Formats: sequence, C-alpha cells, structure tokens
Amino acid sequence: MHVEVFGKGSGPALLLIPGGAGDAGTFGRLAAEFAGERTVITYDRRGFSRSPIDEADLPRRYDIDVEDAARLIDEHGGGRADVLGSSSGGIIALGLVARHPGKAGAVVAHEPPLTAMVGDGETIRKGFDDVVEVLRRDGAEAAMRHFGEVTGLGHREPPPLELLPEPVRELLRRLAGNAGFFVEQELRRYTAVEPDLEAVRGRVVVAAGDRSGEQFPARAARGLADRLGTTAVTFPGEHVGYLEYPAEFAEKLREVFSRAK
Repeated sequence: MHVEVFGKGSGPALLLIPGGAGDAGTFGRLAAEFAGERTVITYDRRGFSRSPIDEADLPRRYDIDVEDAARLIDEHGGGRADVLGSSSGGIIALGLVARHPGKAGAVVAHEPPLTAMVGDGETIRKGFDDVVEVLRRDGAEAAMRHFGEVTGLGHREPPPLELLPEPVRELLRRLAGNAGFFVEQELRRYTAVEPDLEAVRGRVVVAAGDRSGEQFPARAARGLADRLGTTAVTFPGEHVGYLEYPAEFAEKLREVFSRAK
C-alpha cells in the first residue's frame, strides 16, 4: 500500500480515509494544516492509484478497507487515532468504529453516501446501475458525468493541465485513472452498506457540507445523523470541502475533535 505520514506532533494521531476515486493526494492540503500538531496518516486505498489489489480480493474489498484502516492506526498511530473518513471513506470509518472501537478516538464521517439513509434510496441505486452501464458502454469519463447527474454532485471540468503545477497534474491523472475502478468495484457495493447503528451511536460525528444542499451524499449524512439521534455537523464547502477550503475545514475538525474528548 502507498502510505503517507506527515508530522510528528504531540497530539493524537489522525487517520484520513479517502473516498471515491481519491487517494492520499486529495488530503495533502488538509494534512499540511495539522503540521506540528499531530502525526497525520493517509494513503491510497487498495485498487486506487499506487496501491494495487489482487483480483481474488475484490469481493472482500470493504472488509479489507476496514482492516487496513485498523492496521495503519497500529503501525503509524500507536494503536489509537482520531479519524476523518469522507464519502466512501466515511463508510469505512463507520465499519472501523463498529469492529475496532478501541482503535478509534474521535471519528468524523463526512457525507457517507449510504442509500439506506434516504427515502429515495431505491431510485439512487437504480441510477448507480445506470452509471455502471454507461461505464461499460461509453467509458469512465461519461460514467462520471452520469454519476454527477444521479447524485446531484455535478461534473466540473478541470483547467487545462498545462496551466497547473506538475504535482497537481499528476494527482488529476491518478484520479482520472481511478474512475473506472471506482464505478465498477465500489459505487454500488459501498453505498449499499448498512452500518451497525447501535455500535456507532454516540461514537461518530456525522458531517455535511454547508454548500452541499440537496446533493445525495449530504442528504444521506443528514439521514444517518437522524437515525443516530443526532444532527449532522456543518463543515465548510461541498463534498470535497477539505480540498477546496483546507484551512477552514481543519479548523472545524479541530473544534469537533475537541468537543468529542
């Protein structure tokens, strides 16, 4: 696995679990905000970017993701860490809390896109079936456009690559390369997970972006919070607010972690 560890601060370790087609690079700006405060751990999940996966392991990907998160906390966080999981990473964070409660300190699940938490979940699931069909017929770019339509996340064209610094160009290339695997191997499976609500009740802070409106992942977050008897905490930005507003997102994360102690 490709793992990146930042800083050696005196505070609790912080594990950042990427979502969707993302990888460690999507958390680079947020991790930098905690320099000197904590040891920050992030990584490419198996199957994405620089972390390969054996084909035989594909049916067990969710379980493997949960166990990988626990193992990284042991190897780099001293056995316990605060956790931020966003999107699919939030779904993994819920599994981590349920299966390894002693390893998870304060946990934020940011917009985990669980279809069971919204009233139109069946419609969303059918939409995801269509996204997979578009992938197989027209390719990854067309599939991600349709994914944006189904979820309400939309699709933003990146600026011309030649105008961007090389590290950003490389990140965008990796994310584009991850899109097909995400749609084929993760989109329908992870969003269909039904978390152990009793195991995570009182242990997880559910978050939704202040600009996410009625986008599906934000609605799912609010539905999960309601099922847990709480209210989703508002974080800056939309579904990738940690990338768009890293300083503001980090400040909100500090506030939530402080309250959770």
